[in-house]
Amino acid sequence: MELATPNNLSDDTLDALDDLIAANIDGAKVLDEAGDQVRTLGDSVDLASIAAVHRAHAQELQQLQRQNRRRPENDGTFGGKAHKAWTSFRTALNAGNPDVALLEARRAEERVCDAYAEAIKDAGSNPVNDVLHRQLRAVKKQRDHLEQERENR
Repeated sequence: MELATPNNLSDDTLDALDDLIAANIDGAKVLDEAGDQVRTLGDSVDLASIAAVHRAHAQELQQLQRQNRRRPENDGTFGGKAHKAWTSFRTALNAGNPDVALLEARRAEERVCDAYAEAIKDAGSNPVNDVLHRQLRAVKKQRDHLEQERENR
């Protein structure tokens, strides 16, 4: 049996990375949409920078896919597109209410956290676990920050 390395990942691990890439892309799109629809969230919440973190995570995971000679996921999911459309509709309907945008942004972060938890659970002692745990910590920090902002309003 060959020892798994970041350049020799199993198909199951690569499938999990596809799911995480899609989750990060979905999260970034929802955060971008929420930020576009909101008039102001104050200086303490920058949805564009949170979205940028998701894009960076997706790019890092896409590089792992390429190292394994696999075409990486480049688009989000249908569910993610639906959540983006819902966020646009809901924030527009509420006249750019920052509370609505924060709620939808937090929901997006929760979906990404769930995707990481599932991937980590399935990965076991995989060589990419350090990357997954580091990225999950960053997403949880963002999610908690958004929740704190929402509670402080």
